[in-house]
Amino acid sequence: MDANALNTWVLEQLVAGVRDPQITKALLRDRPSTLKKALALAREEEVLQATCEQPQWSRFCVTAVEPHSSHDAATQTP
Repeated sequence: MDANALNTWVLEQLVAGVRDPQITKALLRDRPSTLKKALALAREEEVLQATCEQPQWSRFCVTAVEPHSSHDAATQTP
């Protein structure tokens, strides 16, 4: 078996062995040319799924806090 045939066979086995339908779909859609690219794509899909499964409130984080001045209307003079 030459290198190209072996590469194709390994990629086919990877796709056949993946249990997650979303990852299988991504592999079939993008058709990565190497095992390294296929594994990277599968990992990206796993991260994407994990992110999407988190509760909505935890998807956002504070990256900066800036001071904001406020005025108490009860203490202001006209």
